Order: sequence, then C-alpha cells, then structure tokens
Amino acid sequence: KLNVVFTMRDMWLATAGCHYPMKCYNYMNECSNCPALSNKNSGIKNFITKFLFERKKKWIKETGKLEIVAISKYVESFQNSPILESKKIHTIENFVDLEKIKDAAPILEPINSKALEKPRLLIPRKTEEPWKGYEDIELFLPELTEKYEIWQFGRGKEKPFIKDFGFINSPFKLYGLFKSTTVFICPSKYEAFGKVIIESGAAGTPVIIQSNSQIGVDKSLPFIFEADFSSIIDLVSNIERATLVKLENERAGNPWFDLCRKRYSPNIQAKKYISLYKSLIK
Repeated sequence: KLNVVFTMRDMWLATAGCHYPMKCYNYMNECSNCPALSNKNSGIKNFITKFLFERKKKWIKETGKLEIVAISKYVESFQNSPILESKKIHTIENFVDLEKIKDAAPILEPINSKALEKPRLLIPRKTEEPWKGYEDIELFLPELTEKYEIWQFGRGKEKPFIKDFGFINSPFKLYGLFKSTTVFICPSKYEAFGKVIIESGAAGTPVIIQSNSQIGVDKSLPFIFEADFSSIIDLVSNIERATLVKLENERAGNPWFDLCRKRYSPNIQAKKYISLYKSLIK
C-alpha cells in the first residue's frame, strides 16, 4: 500500500460531517441525535449520521499507511474521536506569507501617538456562519463608535455607520489594512488555526479574541488579548491595553514580525513536511 498523508484542517475527519463542534460533543457517540439535522424523523437522522461515521471509521482502518497532519494543536485534540481511535497525529501549523506582510504598504498613514486620540478598530463583516461570533460584538458597535473609528472588511453584510472596505482579494491590501489600524477584533468562537490573527500580529496590529473561544493559534503570543465579549467594560479595557502595547511594539521596530517568522514562515513549515515524507520512504 502507498503512504497517504492527510492534512486535517478542522474536525471534519473526526465527525459524521461537522467542521466545528458548536458546543456539541456527540461525535464521541457516533454523532447520534445530531443537533444540526431536523428532528422530524430521529430514526432517519441517526441512520444518516451513523452511516457516515462508520464509513469514515472504516476508511481510516483500511488505509493502513495513513499519516494525519493537523494544522494546530486544537485540531489535533479531536484524535479522541472513535473514528480516529486515538491514531497518532502530527501537528504542522499553517504557514504565513511573511514576505508579503513585510512588503505591504499601509493604505493610510501608519498609526502613531495620535492613535491614543481615537483608535481605529478593525472588525470582520457579519456573515451567516454562527461560529464567527459577530453577534457577540454587534450590540456594542453603536457605543464603540462614539469612542473609536471602526472599520470593517470581508464577505457578508456591511454596517452603514462603519467605514467599509468590502471583500479584499489582495493580500497586500489586507496586510496594508492591518498596518493602518490600531486593533483587530476577531470575534470568532471557533477557528481551526486562525491565520488572520497571525497575519495581523505580524503586521504589527494586536488582536482581541473571545476569552472562551476555541482557536488553533497560540493564545500566549504577545499580540493576542482575550476579552469577555459579554462585557463592554472588559472589551474596552482590552482595547486600551492593546493600543498601548501596539505603540510599544512600533517603537521597538515590530519584534512581533520576527517572532512570527521564526514560527510560521513557509520554509520552516515546509521542512517539517519534508522531514515527515522522508520518514515514510525509509
């Protein structure tokens, strides 16, 4: 049999079909009583989920020379699923195109000491995906606009009272946007990796995430701040802290970029894959 290397980019491989748990852990029991499916006919619902669950489990078992690579420790944690039967999983994190971040020019003048007067907050547009967590910050937006200049980007619905950049298909423009803002607020409840968080940090802009979020990036990185999104007081407190830390990072020449380069550069991640491939052909 040939060696197969499967990159696990979320929890899909460990479930009957879901990519994120959304507070459901039925994958530990063949995805029975799936809350994502209609309850009109529980018998058919359980038949479908069990069929898909067992089909994946059979494929994993019959693919003897299967090596699984998770893109984060968070994704690796789903190896406890009965589908994987605690199969060994390698973790090789996603890479970030740091050279493009380095070369990207700010779309407006860079942040400086004036950022303390009215910081610019960057948020994603509202989408239909419930795991993106936009509703957790939406109620605070009118109050936040009184103190901050708010920008938004991405797919989804725009807010008329917020400066909108729409969907950005150019990495240089996206990284330039990061370099032009004070703080990026990422409200996601779940992210298999959270590449945009690393990109923002490497560009020199701190990121505020939900304190109870399940994301793949290392939350101990110096540009990540965890806030309670149910409290406007805690959110604003973290915005103020992040603003001061951003200015300190800029005065120091953005050491966050070098920190990310040592961990997420394409060359480093490619070497890890090459090492894995070589171990399989011995």
